[in-house]
Formats: sequence, structure tokens, C-alpha cells
Amino acid sequence: MSIFSRNLKQCITHWVAKPNSYGGNSFTAPRELRGRWEDTNLLFRLPSGEEQVSTSIIYLEEDVAIGDYLLLGSSSSEDPIAVGAKQIKQYMKQPDLRNLEQMRKAII
Repeated sequence: MSIFSRNLKQCITHWVAKPNSYGGNSFTAPRELRGRWEDTNLLFRLPSGEEQVSTSIIYLEEDVAIGDYLLLGSSSSEDPIAVGAKQIKQYMKQPDLRNLEQMRKAII
């Protein structure tokens, strides 16, 4: 077990957002991931180049995508917006020094 995964002790609920034919999103069933949720303000750039300030950074052991939704804690709701989940605005992976593992960060 690596130093990254040893410190991922919180339960994070993840919903994959898929565009529907009505101009909104449909969501997959929620699934629980291990992670670390850190409420912090960080200046970052969206893929469009626009600058924003984050409300949280979430460290994860699995890949997620920009546009998906995350919630600190467990939820079985099919609608992430109804339970206060937040949309991922930026996502990045960074390898460790020996390139054996990836640290994944979702910014919301």
C-alpha cells in the first residue's frame, strides 16, 4: 500500500454525468470511493482558460472526469444535485517520483 492510498480514509460518493437529449444530464448510480476531501481555496484554470477559485480539492485512488459529481460521505440518491454534491471543474493525475502510482486530484 502506497503513501497515497494509506491516507485516503474518507468515503466519497461519485456520480458519472452523461448528457441527455433534453440539454441536461443523466446520472449513473452512485458509487463509493475512498478519498481525502480538503476544503481549500485554490486558484486554477478551467480547460477553457478561465480562472476560478476552488472550494475543495479531493484526492482519490480512482479516475473521475470533469463534469462528474462528488459528495463527501455516503449517499444512495440517484440525483446528486438534490443531496448537495458538487461538480468537478478540473481533474489531474500526477505520478510519484518512481512513476509507480498516480495521485489523482479533483477540483470543485
